[in-house]
Formats: sequence, C-alpha cells, structure tokens
Amino acid sequence: MSSTESININSLHELQLQMPRIVQAVNANPGLALAAAANPLLALEQLGYKLSSAAREEVEQYARFGPDNLKRLAEIETEFGKLLTTKTMPADLSEAHALFEKSGYEPSDKSAANKKATLKPAKNQGLATSLAAIFAAKIWAADEEKKLLRELSAQHPGLLLLYQYRKIHRQRPAFATRSAFETILAGEKNTLVDQVEFSLNRHRDTAKKHLAD
Repeated sequence: MSSTESININSLHELQLQMPRIVQAVNANPGLALAAAANPLLALEQLGYKLSSAAREEVEQYARFGPDNLKRLAEIETEFGKLLTTKTMPADLSEAHALFEKSGYEPSDKSAANKKATLKPAKNQGLATSLAAIFAAKIWAADEEKKLLRELSAQHPGLLLLYQYRKIHRQRPAFATRSAFETILAGEKNTLVDQVEFSLNRHRDTAKKHLAD
C-alpha cells in the first residue's frame, strides 16, 4: 500500500478481510511489529487504515480483552445494572461510592432471607474500605484475594461483581499512548523482545490479534 492509499474500515469483520495484507506488512517491518504490540490501532493507522469510531471501539475491545473476557464483562455489566439500577459501570472510586451509598440491598426471595448471613445495605459495612480495595492497583495474593472476595460477597453482591470487572481490566491494560508508540517505532525504547510476529487467529466470524515472540 502506498503512502497515498487508505482503506476505510467500518467493522471488525471488514478488518478481518484485510488481515493477510496487514500480517505481511507488519511482519516485514520489525520496528512496526514491536510498536503494534503496544498499540495495534496505531499500527493500522501507520499502514493507512482508517477506522470509523464504531470500528475502532469494536477492534480495541476485542484486541484488548478477547471474546471470552468480553462475554464475561457483558454478563457482569448486566447483572450489576440490575442490582444497582444503573446502565453504566462506575468509572472511578468516587463514582462507585456515590452509587453504592444510595443503594440498599435486600434479599429478593424468602430462601435468601432465611439465610443466617443476610445481606445488608452497603453503607453500613465499611463501603469506603471495600471500594478502596477494589480500585487499588494491586495484585492480590491468593489467600488475600479469597478473604477479600468473601468479605465483598457478604457485604453486597454488587461489590463482588465490581471487583471481578475491575480485575479483568487490570489484567488487560489499555493500549500505549501515541507518544509511547512513536518512541517504540523510532527504536528509542529498549526491549527484551527480539522478534514479534503479528498474526491472527480466526474465531467464528470475528478476528483476534495476538503477538508472540
């Protein structure tokens, strides 16, 4: 593709159709392959592909999380929304605190009400401490995490869901910024990776990018 050419992409499926050409171009350029590991969207831009806003969001979500995690995130969002009567997940600690503070959870059926450990309104159970743990940039040890999960589950089911949601996001960090991408592309950033192969795994009618050294 010449520097004057461009291809418009409006969906993940359309991008999949272009993957043979993209794979060839990226594998032929080791510097671009390394940069693509940090931000595949900007790598596509370098190759002359123009993604619509919808396509960019779809591709970014799929490339970052993969199909299994995307499915789980959607399930969490649905369940969380029903519990706390909201259409969006809280973006930060303060937003989450406000959402939980005004909510009180009561068992929805008699079997739950008869259990010894009944669920109480979140505001009476150390909400600030729980949310701080959920939003902490921390990798919990196995025993610590088990204890935390028990505490969150007993306090409010929405807290457990929020923890699971945040954990998936922590494990799949956002793509590198444009400046970081350009630094890698220019060869100014040292890396232990000797070679990166840009390839594609097909998953039904969708595409998934993975990078392997």
